[in-house]
Amino acid sequence: MLFVFSFAAAIIVLGPIDGGVMETPLWHLALVLLPLIPGAFALNAYLQFLKEADELVKRVHFEAASNSFCIVIMLGFIFSLAGQIFGQWEDSGAFLWIIGLLTYQASVNRTWAKLNE
Repeated sequence: MLFVFSFAAAIIVLGPIDGGVMETPLWHLALVLLPLIPGAFALNAYLQFLKEADELVKRVHFEAASNSFCIVIMLGFIFSLAGQIFGQWEDSGAFLWIIGLLTYQASVNRTWAKLNE
């Protein structure tokens, strides 16, 4: 959750600066790197969880990861094509991450519901 909140804060606070990177305040650059710290801990915890999980749990999570990966790839292509018509949307990458996380969680929940029937 700390990763999500720091990522959301960075998206809200950061924006293009007229002078480019040379005019960007140093705290903006630190804010860009801030989500990496909790993200690294979250990734390590998730990989440890998968390492210790049984085969069914691993299968559910790998299926959810592959579903969300495929949806994010397809939407990335659609955003790219739509950007050629409507102009690039600067928050499309963040939006894709949010969709990926929601798709992942929905896939895990759906699979567990099927297994518990």
